[in-house]
Amino acid sequence: MKNICFVNSNKMWGGGEKWHFETATYLSNNKKYNIFFICNPKGNLKKKLLNFNITLFEINIRNLSFLNIFKIIMLYIFLRKNNIEVVIINQSNDLKIISIASKLANVKKIIYRRGSAIPLKNNFLNKFIFKNLVDIVIANSIETKKTLNKNGNIVNKNKIKVIYNGIKLDNILKIESKFNLRKEYDISENKIIIANVGRLTKQKGHKYLLSAIKLLKDKNLDFIVLIIGNGELNEELKQQVKNLEIEKHVKFLGFQENVYEILKQVDFLVHTALWEGFGYVLVESFSCGKPVVATSVSNIPEIVTSEKYGYLAKSEDVNDIADKILKMMENYKKFDKQIFIDKAKEFDFNKQIKELEEIIN
Repeated sequence: MKNICFVNSNKMWGGGEKWHFETATYLSNNKKYNIFFICNPKGNLKKKLLNFNITLFEINIRNLSFLNIFKIIMLYIFLRKNNIEVVIINQSNDLKIISIASKLANVKKIIYRRGSAIPLKNNFLNKFIFKNLVDIVIANSIETKKTLNKNGNIVNKNKIKVIYNGIKLDNILKIESKFNLRKEYDISENKIIIANVGRLTKQKGHKYLLSAIKLLKDKNLDFIVLIIGNGELNEELKQQVKNLEIEKHVKFLGFQENVYEILKQVDFLVHTALWEGFGYVLVESFSCGKPVVATSVSNIPEIVTSEKYGYLAKSEDVNDIADKILKMMENYKKFDKQIFIDKAKEFDFNKQIKELEEIIN
């Protein structure tokens, strides 16, 4: 059996955490692998992983943790003791310290998964890590691969492999909503329901979405936007809603476990990110048979490849975002649900796992 250790010390939950969780738990059911996981003791990942046959090592990792010799020794002992053969790292903070500990522990393959289309910093530390410590870089989109070396030749192109994020489409198709969304939130039958799913952070561009909602409100349209997710901008965004006087058109639902049940009952999705690695939620929307309005950033045009699937707006352009939402309001009933499901098949989880196994074996 091969001993594989996933590493993700982020406390919050997002696309990278979802990828690590689903991949690790799937492989833990395969008799070919023993799965280990290095995670944050107070993170969402730890809570979710407790129910699986996965050995956990809990540790707080920060940006400068790679300078902490005691943490390096702790990680070295864990990796060495469990004869870890492959490590798969998700966070840049984790990469610095884990790559050092893994090299010392003679880990055979050190893999870094890059989940955002943001260029690597061209500094000595990154050059050293990617030249001498990291064996493989998994980019979750073609755009992510392109942006890695925008600031200089930091990663050898031969080390980079593109593996799209996968969704368990068959599982999603089987999900039936256990509640009525309109009754649950007292939404009238004629009101258009728009979903927005993502962490409440600068990256997701909520402030531009809210400003666009203000423009649409002034057109006296009957709609509501359900904002699903938590984050550090929670209170700031709620205050913006008050300032714009759009309370009747926005409802904050916080973090929701039953996102697919919700998506299956809305009319369409809006995603206003400033940048992405892989727009997980867009494929999830497709799997629920729903069209999307999204900003044309990072790899999103690799997902929304034509207007058969939705409309792309200019990032940070409030007027264009409002125009595309209005266009979708006028046309969302005309879209063919099956086309979205067929598109989602391109990002099947089983295909992703097969590509990953080719790398780790």
